[in-house]
Amino acid sequence: MPDAELQRLATKAPSDLCMGAASTKTFSTLYFDTPEFGLRAAGITLRVRKFDDRWIQTVKVGQQVKKGLSNPIELEAALATCEPDLSKINDAKVRRAVQKAANGTILEAVFETVVERTVRKVEAADSVIELAIDRGEVRAESARDDIGEAELELKSGDGEGLLYAADCLLGDLTPHISASSKAEKGYRLALGMRDTDAVPRKANAPDISRRCTSRVAVESILLSATDQVFANRKDVSTRVAAIGAAACGLNSDATSSSKTALGTIGA
Repeated sequence: MPDAELQRLATKAPSDLCMGAASTKTFSTLYFDTPEFGLRAAGITLRVRKFDDRWIQTVKVGQQVKKGLSNPIELEAALATCEPDLSKINDAKVRRAVQKAANGTILEAVFETVVERTVRKVEAADSVIELAIDRGEVRAESARDDIGEAELELKSGDGEGLLYAADCLLGDLTPHISASSKAEKGYRLALGMRDTDAVPRKANAPDISRRCTSRVAVESILLSATDQVFANRKDVSTRVAAIGAAACGLNSDATSSSKTALGTIGA
């Protein structure tokens, strides 16, 4: 989102919502992986974030974004230093998955984010939501990419309240739903990937069984299709824009060549 809209959102107070006071903090986060990016390949994010004088380790799994919504498993643990400690992962299954992905390799910081976060509590009907507005950048050696995003997290209640709050807060703005997390942005920088280097994402198989009704089956097929469209939307639009810019350049060159040719004929 544009910075001006993020600033508006930080002070916005829709009459249909109960908005809490804003609090702002700046923090840095280190993201760790193996030299071969084994955690990323396994769909795992391991980060260590500094809050004041404290270090908090967070492991995230199941981070796929579907239609703008994400519901990952997220495990936190306090650390004495910025070095990750896999023994602090309190879920045995997740700990084994991380250890398997690491494969005994030394984990190293591959990129960092520095973010100013503004948080507000939002109450909509019977739901409690946290609005987090992040502005900053992700850094991978000398590469940089801006961060400017707003996130609504459902703390209690149901999804209907979350969607209603989103409509009230974002309805008159121009947000672009992102299928990429901060971690994915960082990995793209660390890997030296450009927007035009995106790999097409295939659709997941619809969850259909013989016991499904026709309605459930159709819903599953449509969800699979829309998830694929959403996942590829940004990359497709980026490629189309790049092709369009290249076409404009070719047309400009062709026009210049035509003018030169006409000038030669006229002479």
